[in-house]
Amino acid sequence: MSDAPRQIVVDDNDSSIFYSDTWFTTDSGSNGFDGRGNFGPTLKSTLHGTNSSGTLRFTFSGSQMSVFGTIDTKNSSDGTTDPSWECLIDGVQIPIDPFQFFENNWVLCNADNLSNSSHVLTVNASAHKRTFWLDYLKYTPSDSDDFNDALVFVPHTDAEISYDHHWEPLGAMATVTNLKDSTATFSFIGVSATWYGIVPSERPSPSSFGTYSIDSGPHNAFVLQGLNPGEVTQYNQKFFETPILPSGPHSITVTYGGNPNSTPLTLLYLLIQNGISPLNTNSTPSSSIPLSLPSSTSPLSTLSGDVKKINTAGIVGGVLGLVLLLFLLAFLLFRYRKQRKQRNPTSKTPRKLAVLNPFRVSFRSSIPRPIETNSLSTLNLFGPPSTPPATRIMPSHRRRRSSYDRFDLESNQPSGSQSYSRVAQPSGYSDNDTSSYDNQPSGSRSKKQLPRPSKNLDDLDENASYYGGYQTWGQAKALEAVAGSKPRDSYI
Repeated sequence: MSDAPRQIVVDDNDSSIFYSDTWFTTDSGSNGFDGRGNFGPTLKSTLHGTNSSGTLRFTFSGSQMSVFGTIDTKNSSDGTTDPSWECLIDGVQIPIDPFQFFENNWVLCNADNLSNSSHVLTVNASAHKRTFWLDYLKYTPSDSDDFNDALVFVPHTDAEISYDHHWEPLGAMATVTNLKDSTATFSFIGVSATWYGIVPSERPSPSSFGTYSIDSGPHNAFVLQGLNPGEVTQYNQKFFETPILPSGPHSITVTYGGNPNSTPLTLLYLLIQNGISPLNTNSTPSSSIPLSLPSSTSPLSTLSGDVKKINTAGIVGGVLGLVLLLFLLAFLLFRYRKQRKQRNPTSKTPRKLAVLNPFRVSFRSSIPRPIETNSLSTLNLFGPPSTPPATRIMPSHRRRRSSYDRFDLESNQPSGSQSYSRVAQPSGYSDNDTSSYDNQPSGSRSKKQLPRPSKNLDDLDENASYYGGYQTWGQAKALEAVAGSKPRDSYI
């Protein structure tokens, strides 16, 4: 089958149609309009009408436009038609098609082969004793994005409709089958689908039935009402309408349940509601705009209607954009705080301060014994080289000496009353000199020979070192204390 274009259907209650203030609405189901004629009921059982001069305007972008309404005209004795109307595209009149009998779904005017760009449709109506009725507009859009959140007209020749081999054309208007279990399948994106067909007068008239299944779900039956004897063919008959579905892709399968001797199953077109909500059918005018009319018509004061139709896709896109923006702001804030912490580090744990261990005098063979010279060695600061002061070995423990163990700086004698023994000599004396001076009073402790320092002095500190032959500060002070000039503790 040929791939006929899909079109957009705009119901008369859609807020994108601007009406002058002389228009009113009616329920065609309650006033009996839907049961009249053989072109089927009105779309959604609603109509806009005017009993005087009225106009409407609609802006679209597309290559074809048709205006549908309920027609009920009468020719007067002077040759005029009541009601009368004219249709214009961008100010240029297009052909109209009046009819002398009552019919719904009638093409009031039509324009083909328009430039694929933006256009403005204007309909000017004039009524006296009869009412001019508008039902819906149908046009071929320039951009496929216009199908979003729209009511879409899908012809029976659409390439996406899959018929089995039991279907055949019904003239050039529809497709038909009368074999049991014949199927037709159609995939769509939207929230609902409505199937319209024909009940032909030239086929068997006993009623039959069919079923439809959505997304391989349960089968739902619908009735194919047959014609009464002598009744003409009925067009635009709604066979079934699905309930509101979750917005998204769906598949519908229709199966014929009758036989060759009953009313056949036909398809004229499908109406698919795209988007997340059904078409607005009860919009209330909320604003007015001036409307300029051609000079041949009477001026109107205002044209009412909503300014814009809500674009659901735009709303969804805006929400997604806002969510992404919030994520971006959260990421930037996190990064800023992290960089700020790196520039100004704060530690919850106080720094561990280095502990200075007191210097200890110990003797090891790894450090050579310092050599006395006449130079400014730290060993000669308190006496001539020829007469080195007596020294004593410092204890290796950290106990602080009492005042009885300190030297008198003038006499090199202990300042306390207890006895004190002079011990090993510094490096100026020979190793054979083992004399000791015992200043103890008689009757006190016996003379005790204390150990002499070895030729090699131990490192004064495990971490100490010599630089260029000079002692470190700690070593010098310790050696001075060993020399007996001053107690070591006085330097710490």
